[in-house]
This record gives sequence, C-alpha cells and structure tokens, in this order.
Amino acid sequence: ALDANIGYVMRNKHAKSGGKVLGGTCQKQSDKQKLLHDYDFIIELAADIWSELNTTQREALLLHEIMHVGVEVDDDGEAKMFIRPHDTEEFAYVIKVYGLYSLDLQAIGAAIEASKRAA
Repeated sequence: ALDANIGYVMRNKHAKSGGKVLGGTCQKQSDKQKLLHDYDFIIELAADIWSELNTTQREALLLHEIMHVGVEVDDDGEAKMFIRPHDTEEFAYVIKVYGLYSLDLQAIGAAIEASKRAA
C-alpha cells in the first residue's frame, strides 16, 4: 500500500451491501477515473458511522480499508495494483459446528488469540 496513491472521502450516509451496513469502502480507480484525479484507490468512509466510533474503532476501520489496497511488483519491476479480498468469509454457525476447519480460518483464530494476549 505504500506505493499506492490513496484518496479519502467522507460520505454523509453509509452504504449497504448484502443487507450489511458499510462503514467504509475501498475502490481501485480505473485509468479513466485517474484522468480526473491522481489516485490509485479511493477510500470512502461513512460520516454517520464514523461519528459513532471511538478512536480505536476508527483506526481499525481505516486499517481495514487500507488492507484492501494490494500492490505487487511484476518481473519487469512494474507495480500491479488490485483490491485485496478479505482473508476469509464464513458464517458464524459453520465455525460453531466445524471450528476453524480451513487454513484461512486458522489464521484468523491465531490473530484473535494473539490480540487477546496483547491486550
């Protein structure tokens, strides 16, 4: 993400996706969009959600959106930018029944345990 030029905007009201409230979004900008501005990505935050968050929650939301910024350098030394997907997507009920059955869920479980120890 250090090589990416990221713009930030605040919208008045949150968006929804799949019935879930979004506190923020990150969008990779097309070549056409970049003609209008110099940003590789735009992070959009919802003011109505942001105003309800404490400092730690704000930092976590912002880091979450920044984590979507993916940059890889190809064999020619060119930076390839992309939207990084979430590490995992799973239903809480499936985890309740089957536990941390996959490598991505195990990584999330380890991160949760590490955060408990650090607190």
